[in-house]
Amino acid sequence: MVSFLACLSLTLAAPKPEVLGPPVMFEPALPSGPADYRYIGQPANDGVIDLTPSNGFFDPLFRAHGAGPVVPGDEDFTYASYDHLKKRIDMKGSARWHVWCAEPGIVEAEIYLTVPQSDVGHEWTIRFGDHVRTLTAVGSDSSTPQPQVLRFEIEEAATCSFVIDCHDDLPAPETLIHMIRLKGSAVQNAKLIRAFRRPVAKHVGFEAPATCLAPSGWIFETEQMTATGYGYSPI
Repeated sequence: MVSFLACLSLTLAAPKPEVLGPPVMFEPALPSGPADYRYIGQPANDGVIDLTPSNGFFDPLFRAHGAGPVVPGDEDFTYASYDHLKKRIDMKGSARWHVWCAEPGIVEAEIYLTVPQSDVGHEWTIRFGDHVRTLTAVGSDSSTPQPQVLRFEIEEAATCSFVIDCHDDLPAPETLIHMIRLKGSAVQNAKLIRAFRRPVAKHVGFEAPATCLAPSGWIFETEQMTATGYGYSPI
């Protein structure tokens, strides 16, 4: 569980995303006892977890831009690392990241945006755990992304989802979401929960031979090829 403490505006330059620890399989220890499931997670780097377009999930509303070399440690999860998300089409959706917070404490979320003058005052809906807050965008110059900070208090060990929710109000096409930097006492031993080959998955189509005009079904076989990735079969 988390509770909201404060919202502040800052004038910091956007830092380069930190490289997280190597992925590990772990079983979360809940207040009620050990969980009966496991996660793949990347440990925080010196108390910092950076949420980027390359290590989260997003709906077709967004598209990742600024492809570059894969960040070390991400080779099993994505084919490239991206600089920012921006709106692609006018439809409802969200961008999401999932974090295992192993202990209570404070989380400061530095949200790095580039905001054009036309989008100043846009109200972003930010969800963290069970709590929903509104972040009002302030303008940024043309050289640096605009960061703002949300501060939360983690009350107990939990899986917390950080969500940029655009179901009620869409951002301007020129607004860029660069990253969200999480830090604070609750992040020291936290892990970013990962899944294999997202969000840059390959999507493959299938079709029957010309002699099979109306196939009644398909049979697929899949094989897990990595130690850290879950099988992904969107069939």
